Amino acid sequence: MNPITRKPGIEIPSFIFYFFAISDDPKRMYEPWLDCFTEYAEVTMGKKVARGREELRELRRGMWKDVRSRKHHDFSNFYAAASDAFTKFKREQGEDEVEVMFSGKVTLEVVSGEGPETEQKVVDWAAQGTLVRQDWESESGGAEKWKWARYRVWLQS
Repeated sequence: MNPITRKPGIEIPSFIFYFFAISDDPKRMYEPWLDCFTEYAEVTMGKKVARGREELRELRRGMWKDVRSRKHHDFSNFYAAASDAFTKFKREQGEDEVEVMFSGKVTLEVVSGEGPETEQKVVDWAAQGTLVRQDWESESGGAEKWKWARYRVWLQS
């Protein structure tokens, strides 16, 4: 069975833009970022795989190890597909879910060498993931919102 692919409604891109605003802000290092994921979320970035909140916390720490600043931009190609279009995951019964794919660029200021010098890089990336609707207590209050159950990123170096 082939899933029907369509442009998602405004809620999904809004969540994704919110997620990247947090991802790009080292002041909101852990809890706001972690709250964008379900309790048992799986995140793959290159060869690194993290499952669950504590492994995601370690992944997040590593994302900023040699990075002074990051800014995701030039988002494109938002597509959403019917549930279970790619892979099945452990979920609570009755959760709404959707598969999404999108791409963009990220501008990074990274530490170069042992000193304080930094280098700016612009990297193309693509992402694919599964979003589910769950209750969410966030910086903007409590409501039912989208969260990542699974998220995977490919970087082009």
